Amino acid sequence: LLGSIFPDIDIKSKMQQMFLLFISPIFLTGIIYQQWILLSILSTCVIFITFIKHRSLTHNIWFIISIPLVVVLPILASTNIKQHVVMMMYLFFVFGALSHRFL
Repeated sequence: LLGSIFPDIDIKSKMQQMFLLFISPIFLTGIIYQQWILLSILSTCVIFITFIKHRSLTHNIWFIISIPLVVVLPILASTNIKQHVVMMMYLFFVFGALSHRFL
């Protein structure tokens, strides 16, 4: 379900609202602990999704596959969660996003 609305992160949509709600506590934690690199990455992401045109980059197949992978790889490397569970979640997310693009 989340994957199917992921490509619409570049417009005022439920996905953009969920993304901003998700990173808000991370952003506040970065301010409290003075994590400037984390803050610069999060700020760049927010600015990036705000200024790109709809149906441009976020509807690109390579973007749909690679951005969730960038999130999944550190999770696989740093946690004890079973790898097949994380990869299945990744695949469901990507298939949902690809279905959005193709439909």
